Amino acid sequence: MIECDSGKDIQKYSSFKTEHEILLPAARQFKVGACLNQGKDLYLIQLKEIQPRFPLIALVPITSPKKLSLAPIVPSPLKPIATKVTTA
Repeated sequence: MIECDSGKDIQKYSSFKTEHEILLPAARQFKVGACLNQGKDLYLIQLKEIQPRFPLIALVPITSPKKLSLAPIVPSPLKPIATKVTTA
């Protein structure tokens, strides 16, 4: 079990729609909270994300998508260049 603030839910992008997948950014650090023996060589490890003393990678801030406005199409005041093709 992982307790973190920086993970992002990617379930709707996954090939495995029934899986609850979380994408974790690179260089995040975690502290082991507990290691619980579930029997038959199965362990449940509890991790908690910590803020490192010296961050290796800054997280990209999440901003709301902005509506893009397109510039109007303005006809060019330039006239097309006439070219003359000669063949020998």
